Amino acid sequence: RADLTFSTPQFLPGDALPGGAAGMQVEADVALGNGQYLAVWSDGRTTPEDYDPFATEGSGTDIYATRLDAAGNPIETGALMVNQQAGDQIAPRVAWNGENWLVIWRQTTTTLPPYEEVLAARVAPDGTLLDTTPIVVHREDSYYTEAIVEGADGEWLVLFQHSGTTDDLRAVRVLSDGTVANPGGLAIHTTNFLMDFDVVFSGTQYLIVWAGPFDAPRARRYTPDLQIVGTSTLPFARRVATDGTDFLVVHASGPPPNASVAAVTVSAAGVVGASATLFTAGNQSSTHGADVVWDGTHYWVSWNGNRMGRVTSSGQVLEPGGFDATPGMAPVSLPAVAPVPTGGVQLVYNDGVSGADYPKDVYGGRVTPARLFTGEVLLSRGAGSQTDPEFAVGQAGVNVVVHLSRNSGSGRILAHRIDDSGAALDLEPIEVATGPMPGLGVPTLGPPAAAWNGSVFLVTWSDGVQVYARRMQPDGTFLDATPLVVMDGHDPDVDAVGSVFLVAAIDLLSGNPQWQATHTMRVDGATGANLDAQPNALGGFLIFARHPRVVSWGDRWLVVWQRNISHDNPAAGTTAAIVLADGTTPGPVDVPVGWRPDVAVAGDRALIVAVTGTIASATNDLHAHLIADDGSLIGTPFQISGAFDKQLRPTVTWNGVEFVAAWEDKRGAIIYYDERTDLYGARVALDGTVLDPSGVAIATDVVPEGRPALASIGGETLLAASTFRADPSFAAYRITVQRTGAATAVPDVATPAAGTIRLLGVRPNPVVAATTIRFALGSPSPVSLEIYDAGGRKLRTLLDGEAMTSAATHVVPWDGRDAAGRAVGSGVYFYRVRTGHETVGGKVVVRR
Repeated sequence: RADLTFSTPQFLPGDALPGGAAGMQVEADVALGNGQYLAVWSDGRTTPEDYDPFATEGSGTDIYATRLDAAGNPIETGALMVNQQAGDQIAPRVAWNGENWLVIWRQTTTTLPPYEEVLAARVAPDGTLLDTTPIVVHREDSYYTEAIVEGADGEWLVLFQHSGTTDDLRAVRVLSDGTVANPGGLAIHTTNFLMDFDVVFSGTQYLIVWAGPFDAPRARRYTPDLQIVGTSTLPFARRVATDGTDFLVVHASGPPPNASVAAVTVSAAGVVGASATLFTAGNQSSTHGADVVWDGTHYWVSWNGNRMGRVTSSGQVLEPGGFDATPGMAPVSLPAVAPVPTGGVQLVYNDGVSGADYPKDVYGGRVTPARLFTGEVLLSRGAGSQTDPEFAVGQAGVNVVVHLSRNSGSGRILAHRIDDSGAALDLEPIEVATGPMPGLGVPTLGPPAAAWNGSVFLVTWSDGVQVYARRMQPDGTFLDATPLVVMDGHDPDVDAVGSVFLVAAIDLLSGNPQWQATHTMRVDGATGANLDAQPNALGGFLIFARHPRVVSWGDRWLVVWQRNISHDNPAAGTTAAIVLADGTTPGPVDVPVGWRPDVAVAGDRALIVAVTGTIASATNDLHAHLIADDGSLIGTPFQISGAFDKQLRPTVTWNGVEFVAAWEDKRGAIIYYDERTDLYGARVALDGTVLDPSGVAIATDVVPEGRPALASIGGETLLAASTFRADPSFAAYRITVQRTGAATAVPDVATPAAGTIRLLGVRPNPVVAATTIRFALGSPSPVSLEIYDAGGRKLRTLLDGEAMTSAATHVVPWDGRDAAGRAVGSGVYFYRVRTGHETVGGKVVVRR
């Protein structure tokens, strides 16, 4: 075979029922419009590790939304993706202008130092995203403390405080077509200090309020075109609402002994009334945050996430001290509020309030006119997030892919039966086990592994405390009604010699958390019984082991694992040990190749692939080493990939002719800005010659792909990966399977094989103004070339089925603009080259 090529990824079916999305969903907001609501939030579902400082993959936080019907029930099965471009999108706010919603958010720039910008997109009543390229509301080498948005008649007003060339509170008008009416914005109030501020539109005028530690509370009225009407002095300011004519300003103080919630009226003419106290906490507690909305009859004031009070249009407090409005998911964040036209308020909020509380999901609920909380419903939904696939190669056309599937705080171990080509044999996966996925602490359901012993599959996993297993027959039924307990430990792997399985996992040594080692246990495939009286600890005491991998090697096993000097030392290497059929080992061998290893066997030798550098390194490469079946090392370490940025999570297989390695690759990422990964691969000859020294792009689509696994069946190589599926019915990572053609000993060549596309790069890349996309064809073909944003939305078609020859390098220019002629903003973009036989793609980084 001339090139390492894989087929188009195919998603495995089933596991599609929506639940709480994986990751962190926070910073919710909501707005009423057209008889329904749009709830928005900041969403971390593309980041598998979910929370800082471990969020090293994915596109960071993105902006998601769902519509609610008039009764407060979600309309979308999953969730709508508003923006998933490079970098973190945070702190969304939403408002209705009588036609559409405008969602705004803040986003860090790629510049050094990294500033922020305020971006926006319109969403139609039917959920259609009207701005695939975000509207730039404000971009001025600035830092923003907060940005909010208010809808008016046919337009919106975005209000924010920023620190840049000037330090002030500023307002920007956005027209109904998305045009910014006053680029740069209008300075409302100049200050160097953090302030509270808010804005509301009464139908004829805006009222903007602000207050800070060194900025006296003020209320200023503006016409729709931002002409000053008048300014009033307030006793306090935090949030403001309107009854359509006049206004109510509310404020929540901080800690004791002055903790309180108060309100004051402001008339349409700017006359300030007497302040009234809704709540006084005294010396024993504090208050945090407040919000207010008018439902057509009363103002509803909320604070502390579980208290509310009503105020009349004249400023009379109806429930001194407030009343309980505790959501079922308490404790919760301070809810965002929107009016219910028939009375009461619609709330959106996330469970958990701060710090390490995990996971967090966004919910909706209502408080009725009778002051009862009701109708709590999960909003941040998605299908099961499927990660960490592993193969078990069986026989007679029945193989297994196992993986972890999770919805928010709960997970399942699933098994997909596939044929030799990677096609699914069942419409739904087989459930092996269920358990909690809290993200912090134990028990925590961990990734599974599986192996075949000629009669049954053994699927193994851990809850962070113990390692479990179940034997599954080729028809998908289990021999074990309940899981077998293999041993204490976590992070298991498994393979079989004859009928006996060897499970390798990590456990503490003598109960000491400072030291942990790779332990092994043999399991009888016929009975499910443990064959060793005690787990066998490999490698002695002076180690802190992680990530074991095991592979059968004739009548023995080879186990490799990551070796850290101690639990808090990022320097790591790889250790290997041969385990004999009786479960004993001649002893460990240190392999000088790095950490998080994987291994594949070819006759009398095995190839170990691992990550170089420390875990804390800014860049990582992949090195490999051959090891003989007597445990001796062959030759010296050699590099498989030294590409830009990080190469992580290697996996390797032997296809009968050559080794095939695959890994997560960040050569197309923006360091410390956007950490989404691609998948690359390379072939290695039996003597250690790397046949693809530059690496071969396997999956480089717009969405993140990661966590690869490889297996070889009949000379073909199958690759499973976790690929983000952005369409609203899923909005989650899903398992994809790709395959190569049968391996043949054909030398690598520099020209494309017939019917294939060879990408020749983007020059220049990064792009400031314009660039060119270059490729070659293995045979004449009609070609389409399209540009996509990081959310997967097509921005421009550069070629549309144009007939092209295979005689030359094709160079296609792109001027950095979308189909409407607008220059795209800074970020990561993607191109796809399609023929009738193949689709390949790559990344373009734009820096304005």
